[in-house]
Amino acid sequence: MVTIKKISFLISTLCLSFLLVTLVHAQSDPIIIDLDVNATITLSMSPQNPTPGDTVHLKVTGGSLVDLQDSTITWFQNGKNISKGVGNTDLDIKAGALGQEINIVVQVTPPGGISSTQTLSIIPTHIDLLIDSDSYTPPFYRGRALPSAGTRLRMQALTYFKRPNGSLIPPSSIIYTWSQNGQIAGSLSGLGHQTVTLPSPVLYSTDVIKVDAASTDGTLHGSASITLSSVQPLITLYEDHPLFGLMYHQMMGDQTSIPDSEMTFAAVLYFAQIKGPTDPRLQYTWKVNGAVVPSNAVRPDEITINADKSKGDANIGLSISHTTNFFMSPRGTWDVTFKTIGQVDNPFSKSF
Repeated sequence: MVTIKKISFLISTLCLSFLLVTLVHAQSDPIIIDLDVNATITLSMSPQNPTPGDTVHLKVTGGSLVDLQDSTITWFQNGKNISKGVGNTDLDIKAGALGQEINIVVQVTPPGGISSTQTLSIIPTHIDLLIDSDSYTPPFYRGRALPSAGTRLRMQALTYFKRPNGSLIPPSSIIYTWSQNGQIAGSLSGLGHQTVTLPSPVLYSTDVIKVDAASTDGTLHGSASITLSSVQPLITLYEDHPLFGLMYHQMMGDQTSIPDSEMTFAAVLYFAQIKGPTDPRLQYTWKVNGAVVPSNAVRPDEITINADKSKGDANIGLSISHTTNFFMSPRGTWDVTFKTIGQVDNPFSKSF
């Protein structure tokens, strides 16, 4: 009997020791359950980089620990309660003026649970994109040089970043990230890189050019993008007057009446990958009433027509090709009526 009691005592002692070891181990390695509900909700806005006066869409989303549809959601703007309701997950507000800061707080309170909050600030910025091309335009042209296949795009981002205290951030203190069709131009991006030169879209294609900008301290952000397509170079005709020179102010229409019996026509190619009308890479093919006319060796961009002994009606055709840019093949036709006296079967004599 004594032996049985001793055995029972030893078993009880061993069980107590095991329990103590288990408790000590549990205290040294506790099981932690994350009950931070704030980490389970997210506050986002669209657009991500609003400009002054934009309508900004705010949205709160949650994880599996929070049922937003049954939660009371309260929105605060600069400390003022602006909206409250069950399942009130979305809100639209209007961005302020340039640099005007709006602080947003959203509070989510589940039924019988603990409230959680998220915050964000809205500081409007603005970016203007200036676009140009190195394509050819004639003297006195007041428009923008449009891109064509083979030319280059020149772009400049004019950033208007204003701090809430009213000070403007200079372009040299802004980080620019340029991309073309989603591909970041890493070598052209960086601090102060507000200008960039990129290849123009190929013919019949469209490119999306985007710039993302951020202040060096990360407090202000902005973005701008533009969708561009290349154009086919345009052929136009002007009179090359013997006294006044090229009459850039009088472009020939599809149908033109000429008060004289002779005129020199000059072809001007807009938006092409050339340095000028006599660029040696250009090849001119002139036709008059369907017949090919040899080009002038010195001025291949010009043709002189004398209709003094003809009916006076001429159809001028011109096609231009480029020796290295196979995407460039503009064509044009013009109907011209000259003032003449006589009529002969052979309507034109060409002088060069």
